Amino acid sequence: MASILMVASNLGVWAEELQGPWDVLNEKGHNVTLATEQGIKPLPHVISMDPDALDTVQNIKVNPQSVVDRCKALWASTALDNPIAIKDAKMSDYEAIVLIGGPGAPLDMNGNSKLHKLLVDAFASDKLIATICYAVGGLVWARNPETGKSIIDGKVICAHPRDWDFTDPLPYPLDGAQSGNAGTDLVTPGFNYPVQTIVELAVGEKGRVLSNPYVLRSCPCTHYDWTFVTALSVESSTPFGYMIDNALNQKYGK
Repeated sequence: MASILMVASNLGVWAEELQGPWDVLNEKGHNVTLATEQGIKPLPHVISMDPDALDTVQNIKVNPQSVVDRCKALWASTALDNPIAIKDAKMSDYEAIVLIGGPGAPLDMNGNSKLHKLLVDAFASDKLIATICYAVGGLVWARNPETGKSIIDGKVICAHPRDWDFTDPLPYPLDGAQSGNAGTDLVTPGFNYPVQTIVELAVGEKGRVLSNPYVLRSCPCTHYDWTFVTALSVESSTPFGYMIDNALNQKYGK
């Protein structure tokens, strides 16, 4: 099985977007190492643990009770307790890197130069790079050393739809916050930037962005375009994990 580096935010991960691929990849026997910027446990944004949270575009609840229950069990366990710091990760130790989404991803992941280096190292060594939801923004500023363009130039990439971008003030309260892992009291005017727009620019004229705001759990949006696996948002979390596993099997026979 493959060794996988999974990177999540310390400022608000979306619970299922970590839980889904985490469960799949561990069940498939992969060796998953968790990493965060601060090297402390990633905590979920409170909205992602709320079974009554509503997708106002489609007027549907986004967090099924069964998923919330599984997420609560995962975070109550010790499985996520001891991540490494991003600065201590070396891509030479892994065959894949997976970036987890959530409101915190634009704050401490997507513009993170240490993470960009890991992504460029993975790209240069033809290793799997996978992102879900807002974490796809991290690919935009990771640059191909040969062309100076984004590493996703010319690729087909899933990106969180602009229709789903919050415009109301967005705080970052964490479920389970405590002294030493309190997150941030920052409030932003919605998301920091429209990720669909920047991904469209990064893939260029030869690339394409998949960004359907009406995607459902019954018809998730994931895409495989080696060396990338991308997924739209929370509804695609578990299929995202299976697509990563399938891509690794195809590439490495693992």
